[in-house]
Amino acid sequence: MGRMARIAVITHEFDRFQSRRGLLLRRDSPYMLFDLLEELKRRGHSVRILAGTAARPEADIAVLHVDATVTPAEYVEYARAFPFCLNIGATDISKRRVSGAVIGRGDGWQGPVIVKSSLNNLGTRERSLNRR
Repeated sequence: MGRMARIAVITHEFDRFQSRRGLLLRRDSPYMLFDLLEELKRRGHSVRILAGTAARPEADIAVLHVDATVTPAEYVEYARAFPFCLNIGATDISKRRVSGAVIGRGDGWQGPVIVKSSLNNLGTRERSLNRR
């Protein structure tokens, strides 16, 4: 059996990723990450959830999982301190950033269009984080 990895999951300090008792929230979650983490733990890897950027744990791998359209710069810098970080290349998932399918006023397009806000999921996560 190979060496077990120490995995750090970086979440926003106001994300509700785990319960007050430290258990991962799973019920009806849209995130596949919960199932992946459970399987990794079952295989003997350690998983630590980091809420915010204050902790300085030793970890072999980090997973950047800030639930916002644009990850705040301090989280990106924090994530870069780990030897390897999954999702470090997906810190801005706004529609204008990830899609080239944008039509402007002067484009002369006559067909149907779908209007999509730049914030993911109508900015629901950002509103939730701002309230907290």
